[in-house]
Amino acid sequence: MKKYVIFADDIETETGAVDLAKRLSDNLAAIKVGSILFTKYGPNIVRRMAEFAKVFLDLKYHDIPNTVENAIYQASMLGTSFLSLHTLGGRKMMKAAVNGVKRYQDETGKRGPFLIAVTVLTSLSASDIASDLNIPYQASDMAMLLTETAIKSGMDGIIASSHELKRLRKQIGNKLIITPGIRPKGASKFDQQRTATPREAIENGADYIVVGRPIYKSNNPEKVLENIVKETNIEDRSVEII
Repeated sequence: MKKYVIFADDIETETGAVDLAKRLSDNLAAIKVGSILFTKYGPNIVRRMAEFAKVFLDLKYHDIPNTVENAIYQASMLGTSFLSLHTLGGRKMMKAAVNGVKRYQDETGKRGPFLIAVTVLTSLSASDIASDLNIPYQASDMAMLLTETAIKSGMDGIIASSHELKRLRKQIGNKLIITPGIRPKGASKFDQQRTATPREAIENGADYIVVGRPIYKSNNPEKVLENIVKETNIEDRSVEII
């Protein structure tokens, strides 16, 4: 079966995070290591996860081009399969990130990680964008504009809400789309605003979905993941790139 789920492993102890990731790994496309685990345990947590699974290092780089290029190069050296960065960092920053991966590939002869650009965070509602950020765009229109910039800058794919997926899939063709904000039916939204069920996201065009708290906060993480796997394997229509 196609593996659609990227597990957002935000358990705050190293042993707990690694142990649960191992238990779930057979049904996962990748493990997502975010800023919580990385800040607490550093690069070693990535190396440990990479021993048994593909790793999505989700630090959402957003800095000057030189800094991002060197950070991407170092992150590539950890054995990552995906790296995230903010599209709002601009075209020069994203092209510098591409250079960072190329340096890694030239030195090692290995395929570098896929660079995935964040469009609009799924925790942002329409009112957040309009009133708090004072941006005169709907989330879907903003995502479309940022996606165009990301792809032209050499990104391998984007991170986007399920709410924009159908439009974005037509826009970027076979480029990778990773969708967070996934909530199985009956699960709490927590701080997410623009959510979708696993099935909705896959039907709308996601290649991979990111699921964290609904799995690791449950009493039976394996069962929750098993149900998501069953729900998402409706057809093999995704582009297989990893």
